[in-house]
Amino acid sequence: KNKIESPFLFTDNNKIYLNDNSYVSSTALNLHSSLFSYIEGMQYIQYEIGKLEIKIIKSDSFSVLIEEKFITHFKAAFNGKCRFKLNYVDKIEKETNGKFLPLKQFINK
Repeated sequence: KNKIESPFLFTDNNKIYLNDNSYVSSTALNLHSSLFSYIEGMQYIQYEIGKLEIKIIKSDSFSVLIEEKFITHFKAAFNGKCRFKLNYVDKIEKETNGKFLPLKQFINK
């Protein structure tokens, strides 16, 4: 079941909640600068504790090898405490105020 904790977006929360009720900040997941050169955009979305969607806009140089580096990075960062899914998209929508959110957090904790 994909239970949505809340239908509301909590924009002041930069915490990603792990399956042991701890959290990491979205800024703690910083990618090595070399990985950023292979993407044009990225956004984290969390609806459920211990699960994370990672939207990625690939650049032309993105490859299977680079995807493996992203997976390795996030596996290490979450240490088995958060399942994540890479979701490749053509664009990442801005909010109604015109701003881009690096994390869309739908859990109110």
